Parts: sequence; C-alpha cells; structure tokens
Amino acid sequence: MIGPTVKTWEDWKNVYHQREAWLGIVAEVFRREGIVYNKIENATPGTSAVFIADRTYVLKIYPGPFMRDHDREWPVLRLLEKAVGRTLLIASGVIRDGEMTWPYAIFPYIEGTPYRALVGRLSEAEAQAFHTALASLLRKVHHLPADPLQGDPVYAWCPKEEKERRLNKAAVQLGERIQNVTDGLADFVDRGWADLKEEPLLLVHGDLTADHLLFCRADGRWTFEAVIDWGDAHLAPIYYDFVVLWAEVFCDQPSAWQAFIRRYDERLDAFCEAFRRRFITALFLHPYAPDLLRIIHEKRKLGPTETFSAFETYVDWMYPAGRAQ
Repeated sequence: MIGPTVKTWEDWKNVYHQREAWLGIVAEVFRREGIVYNKIENATPGTSAVFIADRTYVLKIYPGPFMRDHDREWPVLRLLEKAVGRTLLIASGVIRDGEMTWPYAIFPYIEGTPYRALVGRLSEAEAQAFHTALASLLRKVHHLPADPLQGDPVYAWCPKEEKERRLNKAAVQLGERIQNVTDGLADFVDRGWADLKEEPLLLVHGDLTADHLLFCRADGRWTFEAVIDWGDAHLAPIYYDFVVLWAEVFCDQPSAWQAFIRRYDERLDAFCEAFRRRFITALFLHPYAPDLLRIIHEKRKLGPTETFSAFETYVDWMYPAGRAQ
C-alpha cells in the first residue's frame, strides 16, 4: 500500500492532515492525471485531506469510506462551470490502494485570503462591496438549473429520518449551555418545518463558513474573489445557506445582515416573522447546528450565567425581531 489504512472515523481524524502519510497517494494521482509537480504543501483542511501543488493545483482526497462529499461536489462543480465560464474541476477519480478506496479531485489553485483572517480589517467600502458581490453570487447559484441533481438522495437537505436526530442533537447542546431554554423548541420547529416544506428546493452551498470565502488584495484593496469547497452542496431552501452566513459573518452586525438580504432579494425582510421562523427552523435542522449555535453565542456575547424564560425569549436575543437591532 502507498497510503494510510483507515478503518474508523477516528483513524481518519488522526491522519487526514498528515502530509507524509499521503505522499504516495498524491504522487499516484498526479501521475495518473499526467500532471508534473515539484512541491506539495498542506492546505487548511476541513474534513478532507487537501494539498497544494506548486501553487497551481489543489488536490482533495475525500474520506470516501465515511462520507459522500465527492458525490455531491463533482456534479455541482460541473454545473457551476457552465455558469461562470471557467474551469473549476480539472480532474476527478478514485484511487484504489489495497483495501482502501480514495475519491479525489483536482482544482485550480486560487491565491486568496479567507474571510476569517480579515474579520475586523475590511474598510466599510470593502465590506459593502463584499456583501454586494456575495449576495449576487448566491442569488445566481440558488437559481442555477439543477435538474441533473433532482431525485438523487445525496442532495436531500434534511431527510425525514434525520429531522428528529438533528433537532435532538442541537437541543442537547443548547440545553447544556442554557438551562430550561429548550421548552417550546420542538413546537417552534414544527411550525417552521411546515413553512419550509413549502419553499422551493434550490442549489445551496451548505457550508458558507469564513474559511470558504476567499479574498484577494490588489491596488491596496481587499476584494471578494471566490467561494470554495462545495462538498456540502444540497437542494434545499435558501435559508440553509443563510444560517451559516449569519453565524460566520453577520450575527454581530444585524443592520449589515438586513442590507445583505435586501441585496439578495429586495422583497425579503430578514427580521419579519415569516423569514425569522423559517430561518430559526433551518438553523436548528442544519447538520452543523451545534457549531453554529456556539459561534452565535460567542459573537453575541452570551453571558456564562445568562438565562431565558422560554425558547422564544432566547430567539429574540439570538435573532432580533422586527428590526435590525
């Protein structure tokens, strides 16, 4: 074997970021694809093993035995290529190494700085330009014809059998942080679920974290450049993307959030009751809800002994109603 043996998720977590463990697989992928390279560097990993070759190519090795991110990402990138008119996926395939099977993809390298490194550093003009560009891009993505993806269960945003499991997981995390706050959570989500089921299912990124929003610097200005990592793409209501952006970018600047939503669609009001109910429901049913809640609590400065009389009181604190407060 030329790569690691990975039998459990714990094995994967221990090895996916270790460059030396993957050098044999990396060499075989590039040999197969006819790409010559000189230098391999680690990239910032998410849940896949990611490497940069000569600042020209990005190689992503997926945790094939455990997740189906590659099944989602490859077709979505082909759709996006048609929309943007440039190559996003250079090559993809599967490496078989003894008993292991490793799906992989090669992307063009994008020189950029993630938004996480720029929080608090953008000027007001740069931030507004970023919000405008991101709203425009998101609107285009959400309205791409996604017929080739329809009917594939890998793109289902919240299968019925997942709904209760996700809600319970988020409720446990929230209940451990704030006592008695989960009273009313299930009823709230049931009402919001009925609303969300009426929403169109559109192509969403699914994981718009601050690490997946890249900027470049030119002529002394930071400019939004690209969204990367489409392994969590789904067909879902638009709120599936909004909840991650709220946590990662906007939850400590509600006025900017309202402006962003209006740039996305001038008919939407981010703080009206209908939007809010759908948004909170999508948040608690998102697979990353525990992480998103933790981020929101930190940014909105939840006190260590803070309490709320009911779930809706907590919601009022976390996502203000009626106006950008």
